[in-house]
Amino acid sequence: MRLESHQVNTFGGDLRTRFHGNSDENYQSERHNLIMSSKMYVGNIPFSATEADLRSLFSEFGQPTEVILMTDRETGRPRGFGFVSMDSREAMERSIQGTDGRDFQGRQLHVNEAKEREERPHVNTRGGGPRHSAKRDTRRW
Repeated sequence: MRLESHQVNTFGGDLRTRFHGNSDENYQSERHNLIMSSKMYVGNIPFSATEADLRSLFSEFGQPTEVILMTDRETGRPRGFGFVSMDSREAMERSIQGTDGRDFQGRQLHVNEAKEREERPHVNTRGGGPRHSAKRDTRRW
């Protein structure tokens, strides 16, 4: 795979990469790898913290390209963790060293490199129990 050029814009921009003789699937895979190589998990975030607060904290170490605070689906309240992407892997490594264990608004942050989300088996939440292909035992005891 020959990479001709790439460009990473700040938050809200896009990543443009041109490949010669490769499918769109390869483009998406390379784009994903580049983004994941500079993404951090940030835990134990105070519930009062905002995306701007985190962007300001991590800008000491480089340019944050994306800041995401996770919220509860039902209530919309913060869940106390999030993800920050930096413009380079070196900036990410400096950020981890500089912020892991650091006090931030009264809480000690846990910062490490983000890992790929693991595949989880589908869980049927609609009820009804398992279905069996064999006939049910209709005998009464």
